[in-house]
Amino acid sequence: AAAGGGGAAAGSGAEALLLPLLQGAWPSFDLVAARWADDAVVGAALCGLWGATARAVGGQLAPVLPQVIGAAAGMFQRHLHAACLKCLADIVSMPRVGARASAEVQASLAGIPDKLAAALPVLQQTITQTDKGGKSLHRPSRPQGQGQGQGQGPGQLSQQQQQQEQHARALETLQALWDVARAFVAHAPELLLPSPTFLVLCQNAVSCISWADSEAVEAAARFLAETIVGQSLMHVRQMAPEALALAATLPGTWVIPPGLRGAVDDMCRQLGGAVVQEVLSAVAKGAVGHEAEAALADALNALCCTHPRECEAAIVATLSGPSSPCRRAELSPRHIELFVAAATRQPPHPRRRFHCLMSDFGKVSSALMPPEAFEGY
Repeated sequence: AAAGGGGAAAGSGAEALLLPLLQGAWPSFDLVAARWADDAVVGAALCGLWGATARAVGGQLAPVLPQVIGAAAGMFQRHLHAACLKCLADIVSMPRVGARASAEVQASLAGIPDKLAAALPVLQQTITQTDKGGKSLHRPSRPQGQGQGQGQGPGQLSQQQQQQEQHARALETLQALWDVARAFVAHAPELLLPSPTFLVLCQNAVSCISWADSEAVEAAARFLAETIVGQSLMHVRQMAPEALALAATLPGTWVIPPGLRGAVDDMCRQLGGAVVQEVLSAVAKGAVGHEAEAALADALNALCCTHPRECEAAIVATLSGPSSPCRRAELSPRHIELFVAAATRQPPHPRRRFHCLMSDFGKVSSALMPPEAFEGY
Protein backbone atom coordinates (compact mmCIF):
# COMPACT_ATOMS: atom_id res chain seq x y z
CA ALA A 1 0.00 0.00 0.00
CA ALA A 2 2.85 2.34 0.78
CA ALA A 3 4.34 1.66 -2.63
CA GLY A 4 1.09 2.79 -4.22
CA GLY A 5 0.81 5.98 -2.21
CA GLY A 6 2.46 8.03 -4.92
CA GLY A 7 -0.43 7.39 -7.34
CA ALA A 8 0.16 8.70 -10.82
CA ALA A 9 3.43 10.30 -9.75
CA ALA A 10 4.92 6.88 -9.24
CA GLY A 11 4.93 6.30 -13.00
CA SER A 12 4.61 3.18 -15.07
CA GLY A 13 7.88 1.80 -13.72
CA ALA A 14 6.50 1.59 -10.22
CA GLU A 15 3.30 0.05 -11.56
CA ALA A 16 5.31 -2.61 -13.41
CA LEU A 17 6.94 -3.62 -10.12
CA LEU A 18 3.76 -3.33 -8.07
CA LEU A 19 1.41 -5.39 -10.23
CA PRO A 20 3.31 -8.73 -10.05
CA LEU A 21 3.68 -8.26 -6.30
CA LEU A 22 -0.04 -7.66 -5.88
CA GLN A 23 -0.98 -10.54 -8.19
CA GLY A 24 1.13 -12.91 -6.15
CA ALA A 25 -0.20 -11.71 -2.82
CA TRP A 26 -3.86 -11.35 -3.81
CA PRO A 27 -4.92 -14.91 -2.85
CA SER A 28 -3.61 -14.19 0.64
CA PHE A 29 -5.66 -10.99 0.80
CA ASP A 30 -8.75 -12.95 -0.22
CA LEU A 31 -8.09 -15.46 2.55
CA VAL A 32 -7.64 -12.72 5.14
CA ALA A 33 -10.80 -10.96 3.96
CA ALA A 34 -12.82 -14.18 4.25
CA ARG A 35 -11.50 -15.28 7.64
CA TRP A 36 -11.21 -11.88 9.33
CA ALA A 37 -14.21 -10.06 7.90
CA ASP A 38 -15.66 -9.62 11.41
CA ASP A 39 -12.54 -7.88 12.71
CA ALA A 40 -12.88 -4.11 12.26
CA VAL A 41 -9.12 -3.44 12.47
CA VAL A 42 -8.25 -6.04 9.84
CA GLY A 43 -11.10 -4.88 7.63
CA ALA A 44 -9.93 -1.27 7.82
CA ALA A 45 -6.37 -2.31 6.95
CA LEU A 46 -7.53 -4.33 3.94
CA CYS A 47 -9.72 -1.48 2.71
CA GLY A 48 -6.76 0.87 3.08
CA LEU A 49 -4.68 -1.49 0.94
CA TRP A 50 -7.39 -1.81 -1.70
CA GLY A 51 -7.86 1.96 -1.87
CA ALA A 52 -4.12 2.58 -2.22
CA THR A 53 -3.97 -0.09 -4.94
CA ALA A 54 -6.82 1.59 -6.84
CA ARG A 55 -4.97 4.91 -6.72
CA ALA A 56 -1.71 3.30 -7.83
CA VAL A 57 -2.72 0.99 -10.68
CA GLY A 58 -6.13 2.39 -11.65
CA GLY A 59 -7.95 0.45 -14.34
CA GLN A 60 -5.55 -2.50 -14.11
CA LEU A 61 -7.43 -3.44 -10.96
CA ALA A 62 -10.60 -3.96 -13.06
CA PRO A 63 -10.59 -7.80 -13.07
CA VAL A 64 -10.97 -7.96 -9.27
CA LEU A 65 -13.06 -4.82 -8.76
CA PRO A 66 -16.43 -6.57 -8.26
CA GLN A 67 -14.86 -8.76 -5.58
CA VAL A 68 -13.17 -5.79 -3.85
CA ILE A 69 -16.31 -3.64 -4.00
CA GLY A 70 -18.41 -6.42 -2.50
CA ALA A 71 -15.91 -7.07 0.28
CA ALA A 72 -15.47 -3.39 1.16
CA ALA A 73 -19.23 -2.80 1.12
CA GLY A 74 -19.80 -5.83 3.34
CA MET A 75 -17.16 -4.68 5.83
CA PHE A 76 -18.72 -1.22 5.88
CA GLN A 77 -22.11 -2.70 6.74
CA ARG A 78 -20.55 -4.73 9.57
CA HIS A 79 -18.33 -2.07 11.09
CA LEU A 80 -19.37 1.33 9.68
CA HIS A 81 -15.67 2.12 9.39
CA ALA A 82 -14.45 5.18 7.48
CA ALA A 83 -11.64 3.19 5.82
CA CYS A 84 -14.21 1.09 3.92
CA LEU A 85 -15.81 4.22 2.52
CA LYS A 86 -12.49 5.79 1.60
CA CYS A 87 -11.68 2.63 -0.36
CA LEU A 88 -15.00 2.84 -2.20
CA ALA A 89 -14.46 6.53 -2.95
CA ASP A 90 -11.05 5.70 -4.46
CA ILE A 91 -12.62 3.00 -6.62
CA VAL A 92 -15.53 5.15 -7.81
CA SER A 93 -13.04 7.90 -8.72
CA MET A 94 -11.00 5.58 -10.95
CA PRO A 95 -11.07 6.63 -14.63
CA ARG A 96 -12.66 3.41 -15.89
CA VAL A 97 -15.46 3.29 -13.35
CA GLY A 98 -18.95 4.60 -14.09
CA ALA A 99 -20.37 4.54 -17.59
CA ARG A 100 -17.14 3.06 -18.98
CA ALA A 101 -16.97 0.22 -16.47
CA SER A 102 -18.01 -3.33 -17.18
CA ALA A 103 -21.57 -4.38 -16.48
CA GLU A 104 -20.32 -6.48 -13.54
CA VAL A 105 -18.52 -3.52 -11.97
CA GLN A 106 -21.52 -1.27 -12.48
CA ALA A 107 -23.77 -3.87 -10.87
CA SER A 108 -21.43 -4.04 -7.87
CA LEU A 109 -21.44 -0.25 -7.48
CA ALA A 110 -25.17 0.20 -8.05
CA GLY A 111 -26.07 -1.00 -4.56
CA ILE A 112 -23.59 1.23 -2.72
CA PRO A 113 -25.84 4.35 -2.47
CA ASP A 114 -28.55 2.28 -0.76
CA LYS A 115 -26.01 1.07 1.79
CA LEU A 116 -24.94 4.66 2.45
CA ALA A 117 -28.53 5.73 3.03
CA ALA A 118 -29.18 2.78 5.33
CA ALA A 119 -26.15 3.64 7.48
CA LEU A 120 -27.10 7.29 8.05
CA PRO A 121 -29.72 6.74 10.81
CA VAL A 122 -27.32 4.45 12.67
CA LEU A 123 -24.51 7.00 12.47
CA GLN A 124 -26.78 9.82 13.62
CA GLN A 125 -27.99 7.76 16.57
CA THR A 126 -24.41 6.91 17.57
CA ILE A 127 -23.28 10.52 17.28
CA THR A 128 -26.16 11.97 19.27
CA GLN A 129 -26.11 9.27 21.97
CA THR A 130 -22.35 9.57 22.58
CA ASP A 131 -22.31 13.36 22.56
CA LYS A 132 -22.81 14.39 26.16
CA GLY A 133 -22.63 18.04 25.27
CA GLY A 134 -25.74 17.99 23.05
CA LYS A 135 -25.69 18.34 19.30
CA SER A 136 -22.20 18.08 17.88
CA LEU A 137 -22.63 21.31 15.99
CA HIS A 138 -22.90 23.18 19.27
CA ARG A 139 -20.38 21.16 21.27
CA PRO A 140 -17.18 23.13 22.04
CA SER A 141 -13.95 21.20 22.15
CA ARG A 142 -12.65 20.57 25.65
CA PRO A 143 -9.77 18.67 27.24
CA GLN A 144 -10.42 15.00 27.86
CA GLY A 145 -11.88 14.42 31.30
CA GLN A 146 -12.96 18.02 31.90
CA GLY A 147 -16.20 18.32 33.81
CA GLN A 148 -15.98 14.88 35.49
CA GLY A 149 -16.89 14.49 39.12
CA GLN A 150 -14.01 13.91 41.52
CA GLY A 151 -15.52 10.66 42.70
CA GLN A 152 -15.46 8.93 39.32
CA GLY A 153 -13.38 5.79 39.15
CA PRO A 154 -11.25 4.25 36.39
CA GLY A 155 -14.16 2.20 35.05
CA GLN A 156 -16.32 5.26 34.58
CA LEU A 157 -13.48 7.13 32.93
CA SER A 158 -12.91 4.20 30.58
CA GLN A 159 -16.59 4.22 29.63
CA GLN A 160 -16.42 7.92 28.85
CA GLN A 161 -13.30 7.40 26.74
CA GLN A 162 -15.08 4.65 24.83
CA GLN A 163 -18.00 6.97 24.13
CA GLN A 164 -15.62 9.68 22.93
CA GLU A 165 -13.90 7.20 20.63
CA GLN A 166 -17.25 5.95 19.27
CA HIS A 167 -18.33 9.53 18.72
CA ALA A 168 -15.13 10.43 16.84
CA ARG A 169 -15.26 7.27 14.70
CA ALA A 170 -18.90 7.87 13.76
CA LEU A 171 -18.16 11.47 12.74
CA GLU A 172 -15.18 10.34 10.65
CA THR A 173 -17.38 7.75 8.95
CA LEU A 174 -20.07 10.36 8.31
CA GLN A 175 -17.54 12.66 6.66
CA ALA A 176 -16.27 9.78 4.50
CA LEU A 177 -19.84 8.88 3.56
CA TRP A 178 -20.43 12.31 1.99
CA ASP A 179 -17.11 12.00 0.16
CA VAL A 180 -18.33 8.74 -1.39
CA ALA A 181 -21.65 10.35 -2.37
CA ARG A 182 -19.72 13.22 -3.93
CA ALA A 183 -17.55 10.74 -5.84
CA PHE A 184 -20.69 9.12 -7.29
CA VAL A 185 -22.04 12.50 -8.45
CA ALA A 186 -18.68 13.32 -10.02
CA HIS A 187 -17.66 10.03 -11.60
CA ALA A 188 -20.70 7.75 -11.75
CA PRO A 189 -23.76 10.04 -11.77
CA GLU A 190 -25.77 7.61 -13.88
CA LEU A 191 -25.64 5.14 -10.97
CA LEU A 192 -26.96 7.62 -8.40
CA LEU A 193 -28.97 10.53 -9.81
CA PRO A 194 -31.84 8.53 -11.43
CA SER A 195 -32.26 6.50 -8.23
CA PRO A 196 -34.78 7.37 -5.47
CA THR A 197 -31.84 7.03 -3.08
CA PHE A 198 -30.40 10.26 -4.49
CA LEU A 199 -33.17 12.33 -2.91
CA VAL A 200 -32.82 10.40 0.36
CA LEU A 201 -29.10 11.16 0.51
CA CYS A 202 -29.71 14.84 -0.24
CA GLN A 203 -32.38 15.01 2.47
CA ASN A 204 -29.92 13.55 4.95
CA ALA A 205 -27.16 15.92 3.81
CA VAL A 206 -29.44 18.87 4.54
CA SER A 207 -30.37 17.41 7.91
CA CYS A 208 -26.72 16.71 8.73
CA ILE A 209 -25.98 20.44 8.65
CA SER A 210 -27.95 20.90 11.88
CA TRP A 211 -26.41 18.17 14.05
CA ALA A 212 -22.97 17.12 12.84
CA ASP A 213 -19.55 18.62 13.60
CA SER A 214 -17.72 21.09 11.37
CA GLU A 215 -15.84 18.56 9.23
CA ALA A 216 -18.91 16.45 8.52
CA VAL A 217 -20.96 19.60 7.86
CA GLU A 218 -18.29 20.74 5.40
CA ALA A 219 -18.37 17.39 3.55
CA ALA A 220 -22.18 17.38 3.38
CA ALA A 221 -22.29 21.00 2.19
CA ARG A 222 -19.67 20.38 -0.51
CA PHE A 223 -21.68 17.39 -1.72
CA LEU A 224 -24.77 19.60 -1.95
CA ALA A 225 -22.95 22.57 -3.53
CA GLU A 226 -21.27 20.59 -6.31
CA THR A 227 -24.42 18.55 -6.95
CA ILE A 228 -26.58 21.68 -7.24
CA VAL A 229 -24.18 23.57 -9.51
CA GLY A 230 -23.54 20.39 -11.50
CA GLN A 231 -19.77 20.36 -11.63
CA SER A 232 -16.55 20.47 -9.67
CA LEU A 233 -15.87 23.79 -7.94
CA MET A 234 -12.11 23.28 -8.13
CA HIS A 235 -11.52 26.09 -10.65
CA VAL A 236 -14.75 28.04 -10.21
CA ARG A 237 -14.29 31.65 -9.11
CA GLN A 238 -17.84 32.77 -9.83
CA MET A 239 -21.04 30.76 -10.32
CA ALA A 240 -22.09 32.68 -13.42
CA PRO A 241 -22.82 30.55 -16.52
CA GLU A 242 -19.82 31.83 -18.48
CA ALA A 243 -17.45 31.30 -15.54
CA LEU A 244 -18.77 27.78 -14.99
CA ALA A 245 -18.37 26.98 -18.68
CA LEU A 246 -14.76 28.18 -18.61
CA ALA A 247 -13.96 26.20 -15.46
CA ALA A 248 -15.45 23.08 -17.03
CA THR A 249 -12.73 23.13 -19.70
CA LEU A 250 -9.88 23.03 -17.16
CA PRO A 251 -8.07 19.83 -16.10
CA GLY A 252 -9.54 17.85 -13.24
CA THR A 253 -13.05 19.25 -13.65
CA TRP A 254 -16.12 17.05 -14.01
CA VAL A 255 -19.61 18.06 -15.15
CA ILE A 256 -22.95 16.30 -14.67
CA PRO A 257 -24.24 15.26 -18.13
CA PRO A 258 -27.19 17.37 -19.36
CA GLY A 259 -29.43 14.31 -19.53
CA LEU A 260 -29.11 13.82 -15.77
CA ARG A 261 -29.57 17.46 -14.81
CA GLY A 262 -33.33 17.01 -14.44
CA ALA A 263 -32.87 14.84 -11.32
CA VAL A 264 -30.83 17.61 -9.71
CA ASP A 265 -33.39 20.28 -10.57
CA ASP A 266 -36.19 18.14 -9.12
CA MET A 267 -34.17 17.76 -5.92
CA CYS A 268 -33.59 21.51 -5.71
CA ARG A 269 -37.29 22.22 -6.11
CA GLN A 270 -38.15 19.77 -3.34
CA LEU A 271 -35.36 20.57 -0.89
CA GLY A 272 -34.35 24.13 -1.80
CA GLY A 273 -36.30 25.69 1.07
CA ALA A 274 -34.76 23.28 3.58
CA VAL A 275 -31.25 23.97 2.23
CA VAL A 276 -31.76 27.72 2.67
CA GLN A 277 -33.14 27.32 6.19
CA GLU A 278 -30.41 24.97 7.45
CA VAL A 279 -27.56 26.95 5.86
CA LEU A 280 -28.75 30.27 7.27
CA SER A 281 -29.38 28.71 10.70
CA ALA A 282 -25.95 27.10 10.86
CA VAL A 283 -24.12 30.27 9.82
CA ALA A 284 -26.23 32.41 12.19
CA LYS A 285 -25.33 30.19 15.15
CA GLY A 286 -21.63 30.58 14.35
CA ALA A 287 -20.80 27.09 15.60
CA VAL A 288 -18.94 25.82 12.52
CA GLY A 289 -15.38 26.48 11.43
CA HIS A 290 -14.23 28.68 8.58
CA GLU A 291 -13.99 25.87 5.99
CA ALA A 292 -17.44 24.56 6.85
CA GLU A 293 -18.90 28.06 6.66
CA ALA A 294 -17.34 28.51 3.20
CA ALA A 295 -18.85 25.19 2.05
CA LEU A 296 -22.26 26.23 3.38
CA ALA A 297 -21.91 29.54 1.54
CA ASP A 298 -21.12 27.63 -1.68
CA ALA A 299 -24.26 25.51 -1.25
CA LEU A 300 -26.46 28.59 -0.86
CA ASN A 301 -24.63 30.40 -3.67
CA ALA A 302 -25.17 27.44 -6.01
CA LEU A 303 -28.87 27.34 -5.18
CA CYS A 304 -29.28 31.10 -5.60
CA CYS A 305 -27.62 30.97 -9.02
CA THR A 306 -29.56 27.97 -10.33
CA HIS A 307 -32.97 28.60 -8.70
CA PRO A 308 -33.06 32.31 -7.76
CA ARG A 309 -36.84 32.66 -7.42
CA GLU A 310 -37.18 29.71 -5.07
CA CYS A 311 -34.21 30.98 -3.08
CA GLU A 312 -35.62 34.47 -2.73
CA ALA A 313 -38.91 33.16 -1.34
CA ALA A 314 -37.13 30.73 1.01
CA ILE A 315 -34.76 33.40 2.39
CA VAL A 316 -37.65 35.79 3.10
CA ALA A 317 -39.66 33.01 4.77
CA THR A 318 -36.69 31.92 6.90
CA LEU A 319 -35.63 35.38 8.07
CA SER A 320 -39.10 36.85 8.63
CA GLY A 321 -40.76 33.82 10.23
CA PRO A 322 -41.14 33.12 13.96
CA SER A 323 -38.20 30.70 13.89
CA SER A 324 -35.79 33.17 12.31
CA PRO A 325 -32.16 32.31 13.15
CA CYS A 326 -31.43 36.04 13.59
CA ARG A 327 -33.05 36.33 17.02
CA ARG A 328 -30.33 38.58 18.42
CA ALA A 329 -30.60 41.02 15.53
CA GLU A 330 -33.55 43.17 14.61
CA LEU A 331 -33.97 42.63 10.89
CA SER A 332 -36.50 44.91 9.27
CA PRO A 333 -38.16 44.00 5.97
CA ARG A 334 -35.71 46.39 4.30
CA HIS A 335 -32.71 44.58 5.81
CA ILE A 336 -34.08 41.25 4.62
CA GLU A 337 -34.65 42.73 1.18
CA LEU A 338 -31.02 43.92 1.11
CA PHE A 339 -29.72 40.47 2.00
CA VAL A 340 -31.96 38.76 -0.57
CA ALA A 341 -30.79 41.19 -3.26
CA ALA A 342 -27.14 40.53 -2.35
CA ALA A 343 -27.55 36.75 -2.32
CA THR A 344 -29.48 36.48 -5.58
CA ARG A 345 -27.92 39.33 -7.58
CA GLN A 346 -27.09 38.87 -11.26
CA PRO A 347 -24.36 38.56 -12.19
CA PRO A 348 -23.60 36.70 -8.97
CA HIS A 349 -20.87 37.73 -6.59
CA PRO A 350 -17.51 35.99 -6.97
CA ARG A 351 -17.31 33.03 -4.60
CA ARG A 352 -14.98 34.78 -2.16
CA ARG A 353 -17.27 37.80 -2.05
CA PHE A 354 -20.25 35.54 -1.35
CA HIS A 355 -18.24 33.90 1.45
CA CYS A 356 -17.75 37.38 2.93
CA LEU A 357 -21.47 38.06 2.63
CA MET A 358 -22.28 34.91 4.60
CA SER A 359 -19.62 35.70 7.19
CA ASP A 360 -21.16 39.14 7.68
CA PHE A 361 -24.60 37.52 7.88
CA GLY A 362 -23.34 35.46 10.81
CA LYS A 363 -22.00 38.58 12.52
CA VAL A 364 -25.25 40.45 11.94
CA SER A 365 -27.20 37.50 13.34
CA SER A 366 -25.09 37.62 16.51
CA ALA A 367 -25.50 41.42 16.81
CA LEU A 368 -21.77 41.88 16.22
CA MET A 369 -22.41 43.98 13.13
CA PRO A 370 -25.33 46.25 12.13
CA PRO A 371 -27.64 44.91 9.40
CA GLU A 372 -26.80 47.97 7.31
CA ALA A 373 -23.64 46.03 6.39
CA PHE A 374 -25.71 44.30 3.71
CA GLU A 375 -25.84 47.59 1.81
CA GLY A 376 -22.20 47.04 0.80
CA TYR A 377 -23.16 43.98 -1.22
